[in-house]
Amino acid sequence: MRHFEPDVLGTLPTRSNVVSGALPSRYRALRERSRLEWWIDGGGDPFYLLQEFLVTHGLPVRDLGRIGDKSVTPAVGEVCGAAVFVSAAAGARVAGAPVGRPSPAPAVPDLVAVVYEAADRPVPEAPAGKAGTTPWRPGRWEPSWTPAQHAEAVRQVREAIGRGDVYQVNVVGHGSAAYLGDPLPALHRLAGLPGARYAGC
Repeated sequence: MRHFEPDVLGTLPTRSNVVSGALPSRYRALRERSRLEWWIDGGGDPFYLLQEFLVTHGLPVRDLGRIGDKSVTPAVGEVCGAAVFVSAAAGARVAGAPVGRPSPAPAVPDLVAVVYEAADRPVPEAPAGKAGTTPWRPGRWEPSWTPAQHAEAVRQVREAIGRGDVYQVNVVGHGSAAYLGDPLPALHRLAGLPGARYAGC
């Protein structure tokens, strides 16, 4: 796999019709046809599983940019691409590197692939009840590591660069917080910002 065109790599919706409005597409609507999910403790090679999954749906895994004539709109029900998410841990597993610390969001798979088909209209959502009516409020933010842990990571990176093991490392952490309310309205606005070409909820 070497290339993803914008109309092939899209978003990973939790509902089949929650697709980024920021993503240009020649399709009137997309709907989810099939989904693959894999967690780091599931064993096996995630990229092999991904390849088999895509091949099963007739997608050209050697060149995902080649999904037919870009000027032709596919027929309703025809496979028209896939969205793929690969966590850092899954990428490290494939590369034979340490997978690092446990995910702060264990419910999120380490590999997700969604195959889409063309639809004539968006799939209606299930009733959301009062979703979106409660303002979203995050709680106290917690960093993924302390300043001392970050400083130690930077020290180790400098040593690795000095040894010639690596030439560039992005040393990052994350913040997490519990929240109240419905975050989807804010996330949809964020996904629609200019420049958020591959963003989605």
